[in-house]
Amino acid sequence: MSSPETSHPNSILARTEDDPPIARPWWFHSSPLSLDDPLAPLPKAALAEGTWKAFSKVDCKALEEKWEGLPESIKRKEEHVPNENGVVDELALQNAADGNEEDANAKQVDDVSRDDAKVIVGIERLHHVDLVTQRCNPAQGDANNRMGPIYWHPLNSFLDSASVLRSVWFNAESFTPVESNLSRSLEEGYLALRAWSSTYSDEISSALSLGLEAEDKLRWKVREDPQGREIFFINSSEAWIVPAVGVVQGLFGRSQVLKGIVERGKGGIKVVRGYDNTSKKPEEKERQPIHYTDLIFVIHGIGQKLSERGTSPTLQKLISSGIVYIHLCYQSLPNSS
Repeated sequence: MSSPETSHPNSILARTEDDPPIARPWWFHSSPLSLDDPLAPLPKAALAEGTWKAFSKVDCKALEEKWEGLPESIKRKEEHVPNENGVVDELALQNAADGNEEDANAKQVDDVSRDDAKVIVGIERLHHVDLVTQRCNPAQGDANNRMGPIYWHPLNSFLDSASVLRSVWFNAESFTPVESNLSRSLEEGYLALRAWSSTYSDEISSALSLGLEAEDKLRWKVREDPQGREIFFINSSEAWIVPAVGVVQGLFGRSQVLKGIVERGKGGIKVVRGYDNTSKKPEEKERQPIHYTDLIFVIHGIGQKLSERGTSPTLQKLISSGIVYIHLCYQSLPNSS
């Protein structure tokens, strides 16, 4: 996952300018399923790589509450959080990727039970999200498959398993999360440069008046980026991703990129920090999750096993869709409660 919300004092009154602003996150998943529309047709293909779908407001609240309850060390490893100096411990991340976790950390992961780290999502309540990926087995290809079905074993990879992303950095013109590596560089630079501070605001003003030399001091290079992209932080919630300095100067000569961004709103890709600063948000009117009161026991025939060979819906999915349809019809009746 990417774009972590950095640690901060619990009390707003205890916060100072030294603390980065609280950024409201949003959660996304890579499943083609319509988790909030149970009557939608079954998808025939996976989403394009890098495509994310937003969880509902209800699911986001549940995911965030569960996430906040996890130990800080686990959250930092899950999201590759920069330290107070804006630096990501790459060696620690490599050790984690190689399976060289310290015994203490492994024990802490074990101490967080699967139930404590799982959140049920979707209007049908058929899927759940495991917030601790350190339990996953990369050899089985499930290192990023956080979301899966509750009542049946995953059969079709693109239908039954999906990655999940928590993000606080968004593309400004659309409610979409910034790609993971770029998002980590954004948060790393944001913390290192203290882009929310009055001191940084003064540096922006100086760069606009003094020219390229002062501007160059504010460039933040995207980590391990073959495109050589760089970042300019404009204020506490806005940043711009721009091409490598050589590319920019080739297009615009020795013009100040930062000045073009501030005065004309052009020069790269605008991103914002925090869901509350996005211009496009999901619709506020949402269906509430269905709370089931009865359990139906169904015995299937051979057709259920045959369907596992293709992309046919599981028996559980078909039955659930039927129950949801009845539920929605009942809700539309007058005097129904």
